[in-house]
This record gives sequence, C-alpha cells and structure tokens, in this order.
Amino acid sequence: MIKYTKIVSRLFHFLGCALLFNFSQGQEETYEINFGAYRQTFDKPLYELIDQKASNGKKTGSYKQVINASNTTLSAGDILELNYYISGYGYIDFTSAKLYYSASAHIAHLEESYYLDGFQLIDKKIGYGGAEMPMQNSGLIPLSAVLFDSEVGFTKTYFDDFVHASPEKRFLEPRKKMNNHLDDFEKESTQKNSNQTNRKTGISKSANNHRMHYRHALEHTVILSETTLGSSNEGEFVSPVSFKIKLKNDVEPGEYYYTFILTYFNGNLWQNDRVEIKFKVMPWYEEYSSLIQWLALLIAILTIITLVGPTFKIFITLNKYFIKKFASKISLEEEQKVNAIMESSAKKKGKKKIIEKTSNEDKKK
Repeated sequence: MIKYTKIVSRLFHFLGCALLFNFSQGQEETYEINFGAYRQTFDKPLYELIDQKASNGKKTGSYKQVINASNTTLSAGDILELNYYISGYGYIDFTSAKLYYSASAHIAHLEESYYLDGFQLIDKKIGYGGAEMPMQNSGLIPLSAVLFDSEVGFTKTYFDDFVHASPEKRFLEPRKKMNNHLDDFEKESTQKNSNQTNRKTGISKSANNHRMHYRHALEHTVILSETTLGSSNEGEFVSPVSFKIKLKNDVEPGEYYYTFILTYFNGNLWQNDRVEIKFKVMPWYEEYSSLIQWLALLIAILTIITLVGPTFKIFITLNKYFIKKFASKISLEEEQKVNAIMESSAKKKGKKKIIEKTSNEDKKK
C-alpha cells in the first residue's frame, strides 16, 4: 500500500510541475532548467538525446579525460591554462556525467580565475564557451550541457557524433537530420566543381571527399567532447571546458597539482576516471636564470681579461728585450766583419808596399 501511495504521489507531483510551464502553441513542448546554457527536452528521456551512429554506439560506453596544459613551469602571478577534453564512445547517461576538480593547495587568485563550459549559438553555428563560471579551490562541474533549438528540433550534447557542414569549418551547422549533411556536401561541391566529375558516377571529386569525410567521422567515432570549436571571440577556438587559473603573486615556489575526476553512468556501472596535472612554480633564481647565465659569462670574460692583461704586458716587455738584444748582437757581428775587412785590406796594402820597396832596391843595384 505504501508503494502505491508513493507512485500516486510522484504522479501528482509530476502533473503539478507540468502545469507550471507555459508551452508554445504549434511547437515541440520544451522547458528550460536554470542552469545557464543547460537545456532539456520535456517529451523524451534525456539519455535518448545522445546521437552516436557508429557501430556499437548503443553498447556500454567507456570514457577518459584528456587535459592539456599551456605550460607546466610557471612563475608566481602567471596564468595556468588548461584545455579539458573527454575521449571515448558508447552509451552514457550524460545527465549523470560530472567533473570534480581540486587544487593541492590554495594557490589560485580566485577573483581572477574562471572556467568556460557549455554551448552557444554563433550565427546559427555551434560554439563552445556558453558560460563563464568563477573557480574555487575545489568544485563540481556538471557535463550535462545540451544545446536545444525547438524551431528545428536540434539538440547537441558533449557526447554526440562530430559531423560538421564542411571540413574547413570549425563550427557545427545546426541540422534537424544528420543525413542532410551528405545532400549539402554533394549540392555545394557539384556546383563549385562541375568540371571535375567522375564519368561513371557523375559525382564531383569534392563531393566524394565530403562523403568520405562524413563516413570517416562516423566510422572513427569522433565525438564533440574530443574536438575544439569556436567561441564568441572571433578567431578563438576553445575546448569543451577550458580553465584560466591566475596564480597568486605570493605563491611559494614548489610543485603543485590539480586533480580531475570524471564520474558517469555507462548503462551498466558507475565509472570514474582520475587525472592529475602537475606543474612547478619556479623560485626567483630559476625565473631569471637566463639573466644570471649572461652575468656569469660577462664576469668570466672580465676575469680572463684581468688575468691576461699583466701576462700580455710581460710578453710585450720580453719581446722588446729580445728585439733589442738581437739588434745589438747583429750590430756587434757587423762591426766585427767590418774590422776584419779593414784588417784584411791593411795587410794587403802592407804587402804591396814591401814588394814595391824590394823592386826599387833591385833597380838601384
């Protein structure tokens, strides 16, 4: 009896809640939950909104976190940027998916730290960064974001297949039926490349490329949470969840880390995945290591100059000494040679005089 009473009570509670909402005439009945960008349809279970068309997409799912850091060696006052993705495939109750994060210490300047998540429509194209939320030292982020457009009956979640209008565009085109993509590919490509068609099929090469791209996305089970999409800032592309963490100016040097835990229900069991992102805050002497190295090099050069200077002076002095000594030696040798020549010439003159005197005496006799 108690069991039936609870069922009847829940039924009346459900009907009472339904009467509180204003339904639009001639459109699908929708309501908005006050979660910012998180919207849900009222006429179907939320878990049926997942759009995965690859083989075994309805089987038990498995998902892991992928987190990229802009830099893992920082200084006090720097900004740590983290790009958060989820990789996997298969059944998931996305309303159960949640992300818990926690810092190893109170290192963030919370007034200037925030994260972006959720979807937003930009010129009728899907982008990320629909909500900017303040960060805490630890917190919980629901990953049940849904973008819903009641006008075309279009919904998107983080875990849907990633198929976009053309390979070069990084925004998703809202479509009511996914198969319309192939028609658009072929129409657009045939018009632009009418001269480059296959004679057998009559389909342009570009259309074939688009078809292959579409099939590739399905066969390789690419989902939105594995991709980067545009944001409201023109030319900027962000991850499904992105963190901007401003470190305190007086944070102590050392190693720190952020812990991320993903929890979800895969249709059979509750699962979670834990990832730690480690980073280092440098002390001042590591921060200015390049300047210190240049100063050390300059000091070494000056030291060498001060040591080489006196040695160079000694070398110059010795060089002058040897030059003078060599020069004096040369002059002495030259003087000796001149003396020898003069003595030789004097001897020759003496012999000549003796010969002349002898010849004169002979004549007189």
